Amino acid sequence: MLNRVGQLWKDYEKIGAALRTAQKAYDDGEKKITDGGKSINTTAHQLVKLGASASSKNPLPSLEEDLK
Repeated sequence: MLNRVGQLWKDYEKIGAALRTAQKAYDDGEKKITDGGKSINTTAHQLVKLGASASSKNPLPSLEEDLK
């Protein structure tokens, strides 16, 4: 039984590490798409202003919209 508890603890620590890695990847991705000087959303809106046509099927989020 003690071996099983020890193994459970190791597995639990691995899950925690994986969750932290996933959270960091999510946060890094969010920085790239949320409003800001160099965000992909800001760049897309600038392209539309320059004449690129936006998709009606997949509209751009407004610049004021927060990603939550």
